[in-house]
Amino acid sequence: NNSATLPTFAHFTDGSLNNYIRLNSGPSYLVRNFTNTGGFNQTQAGVNIAPANNSPYSIALGLTTNNARIYADGNPAALINSYSPPVVNKVEIGNWIAQNNTWLNGHISRLTYWPTRLPDTTLQAITSPTVDTWDLVFDSRLVEDSECAIINVNNCTYEVDWGDGTVETINGGTTQIATHTYLLPDEYTAKINVLTNTFRPSYVTDQNIAKALVEVKETPSGFPIYNTFNGAFYGCSNLRTFDRNVDTSGVLDFTNSFRNCTSLVDFPEIDTSSATNLTTICYNCTSLETFPKLNTSNVTNFSNGWRFCKNLKEFPLIDTSQGSNFILSWADCTSLEYFPPVDLSSGTEFDYSWYNCTSLRSFFPTDMSSATDINRAWAYCSSLETFPLISVPLATDISESWVSCTKLESFPPVQFPSATRFYRTWYNNTKLKYFPENVFDTTGTLTSDAFKTTFSFSSLTAGSVENILTSLDTNGQSNIELGIEGGSIAGMYSWSSPAWDGFNNLVSKGWTISR
Repeated sequence: NNSATLPTFAHFTDGSLNNYIRLNSGPSYLVRNFTNTGGFNQTQAGVNIAPANNSPYSIALGLTTNNARIYADGNPAALINSYSPPVVNKVEIGNWIAQNNTWLNGHISRLTYWPTRLPDTTLQAITSPTVDTWDLVFDSRLVEDSECAIINVNNCTYEVDWGDGTVETINGGTTQIATHTYLLPDEYTAKINVLTNTFRPSYVTDQNIAKALVEVKETPSGFPIYNTFNGAFYGCSNLRTFDRNVDTSGVLDFTNSFRNCTSLVDFPEIDTSSATNLTTICYNCTSLETFPKLNTSNVTNFSNGWRFCKNLKEFPLIDTSQGSNFILSWADCTSLEYFPPVDLSSGTEFDYSWYNCTSLRSFFPTDMSSATDINRAWAYCSSLETFPLISVPLATDISESWVSCTKLESFPPVQFPSATRFYRTWYNNTKLKYFPENVFDTTGTLTSDAFKTTFSFSSLTAGSVENILTSLDTNGQSNIELGIEGGSIAGMYSWSSPAWDGFNNLVSKGWTISR
């Protein structure tokens, strides 16, 4: 602090004097928010702590319509419940340029932006003058030469007590790998006290070192992980316990955060309320048996989230209403018997979503009206006995979607008005007998191999063959391949007159039909 008029921490503005948010100090308060929206002044009461020279402070401001509050060192200002944020596009740090007399004359060590307003409890926690601590348990018997390591990818300085009498300070750096060799092979708890900035682990950089970490025993005290948890415990194949109270309330990206944690049986109930990306969060967690009902209301990307979780038997009814990408999300979950009726209405990509879920017996009726790709979505679901009437009006590639669903005996009258390719879609459905009429009356522009081996090696009845041939004839397109050969498909001698008419009409249009 100095004697400048209202020294400024940060000034958010559109360049005019009519739209801005200013965080500034004053003689009797540490910080206040002064907002101008469209020329209308809005003043928020500040945190009434008299500023002192040479003293560090932590300040957080949460803003949304009719909900604005400042915290400083864990102390709140009054909540403003009548508030209209201005539209701004730049930030001036340490001064209000237009005034040019509000220099902070101090140091700002970190400035962090969240795209959504954080809860008051989080604002209080991240400004509270407490110590950011982590307790990591290592088993030096699991790695060569008993060498264990702490990997941090956030520029911070921390003190570590390795648990064997060795204490050292690790200085800041973009990626820090602090190694330690234990003389006696055993389990040790390394206690980390963060001195500057925030500690963020990421074991993705060294999969061999990651094997020694077996437990995240204690949690940060009031310090949330910022923005990303990407790769945090990737490859920690012996991690068996993770404390559920680690504050991840501000984390947007959980990509690879627990990937290849093959010893993790129960997933912790961490806070994912801000998350938008759960890509590969539990990829190849082969021992995982349960997954909690986390808050996933903002997640758009679920791709590969639980692939290869081969011991996962059931899945919770999480909020997937914002999800668009479900590629390979539950692929190869070979023990999954039941899947809940989650909201898939915003999903566009479903390639391989439930691929090789060999224990899945049924699927739920659902709105997939935004889906554009369902290629191999339910392929090799060999225990699937029934399938519901789903809505996929935009799906174009239906290739192998139900290939080798060997217990499926009938298929509902799903319409595919945009589909262009059905290559091997019901191939090797050895028990499939009943296929409805009019399914292919209207499609997109078909590729030349659109129906190649589509129904090969099934058990279609003569009536089902009639439904397929007459619908394709109604469709009217030419020069396409069609496979209805092999398996126990009704022989041509048993076909009805409409089936023969459909067959002959297709041949005259240049279709190549394998039978």
